[in-house]
Amino acid sequence: MPARGDGKPVILQIADDGEDTVLRLQETAGRTAHVQIQSKYFKFIRGWMASVLEDRLSEIPIVDGHIDVTLRPFQTVTLRVETTVR
Repeated sequence: MPARGDGKPVILQIADDGEDTVLRLQETAGRTAHVQIQSKYFKFIRGWMASVLEDRLSEIPIVDGHIDVTLRPFQTVTLRVETTVR
């Protein structure tokens, strides 16, 4: 799953409740990072910013099959995504 930008996907896992996929992104360079996430294997249906406990917080847009996220310096972000196989 390619991610373009300065942040790095550090974990990709099935959510603890088994309903979605969880991505954890971490900015490690000490500066604001703009990250674009897409996959040639999965189609993103819906996405949410999530808490550390993987609770859905706010829906994020899926545009042209990718997710755009901005991270603050040293920030870790948890995303929940609903996917389907391409």
